[in-house]
Amino acid sequence: MKCLLALIADSLILLLLVLMPASNIQAQEDIIVATGLPVESDLFKAAEEVLIIISDRMKREFKLISIPGKRASILLKNNEIHAEFTRVSEYAKKVPSAIKVAEPIIELSHYAYSSQKDFEVDGWGSLKPYRTVAMRGAWIIEIFMAEQNVSLMDSMDSAFKFLLSGRADIYVANSIQADMFLATENYAEHGVKRLEPAIFTSREYTFFAKDYSELAQRYERALKAMKADGSYNKILAKIGM
Repeated sequence: MKCLLALIADSLILLLLVLMPASNIQAQEDIIVATGLPVESDLFKAAEEVLIIISDRMKREFKLISIPGKRASILLKNNEIHAEFTRVSEYAKKVPSAIKVAEPIIELSHYAYSSQKDFEVDGWGSLKPYRTVAMRGAWIIEIFMAEQNVSLMDSMDSAFKFLLSGRADIYVANSIQADMFLATENYAEHGVKRLEPAIFTSREYTFFAKDYSELAQRYERALKAMKADGSYNKILAKIGM
C-alpha cells in the first residue's frame, strides 16, 4: 500500500511539473542586461541600483554585465542576453528585432572634447573638418558620423590618450561619462576641455531581445513607478545628475 501511495505521489509531482507555466519554471533564471559602462565607474553602480529596485518590483533577479557594445549587439540579436541597458532610439535600425522600452532610461548630451582646437560646435556637420576619436560600439557615432574618418578605441582612457597624442583633433562622447573620467583622471590638467554647445542630446532606452516582450512590458512599468515615487531621481542625485 505504501509503495502504491509513493508511486501516486511521484506521478502527481511529475504532472504538476508538466502543467507548470513556462514562466514559473524560468523564474530562477537571471535577467542578463549588458552595458558598455566600466564596472568600477559610478554610472555602472548607479545602473545596478536601478536594476535592484526594478528586480524587487518585478520579482526577478537582474544581472548587469559590462561588455563592448559591438559584442552586446550580437548577443542581443541571438537572444543570448535579455537586454541592453542604454541605447539611443536609432539603435532600432541596427537591431530591428529588438524591443525598445518606450520609457527612456536617461537623457544624454554628446560633446566634442579637444586639447588643440577651440571652435563653436554647431551640430554634427561642424565636426567634418576634424579628425575624430570615439569609443568602439558607440552606435550614435555610426549613425551620425558614418561618412567621416573616425578612429575607434576600446576604452575612454585609450581615447583620451589618442587625443593627447595629436592623432585626433576631437573626442566625441556623452558628457556624463567623459566629464566624470576627466575629473578622476586629471586629463583636464593636460588642456583637454569640452567644446560648447552640445553636439546632440538624446534620450536613451533599454532594448530587450525579441523573445522577451513580456519582460520588457513589466520592466517599463517598474521603471515608470521608480520615476513616479522619486527613487529613480535619488539614485541619479548620488552621482550629481
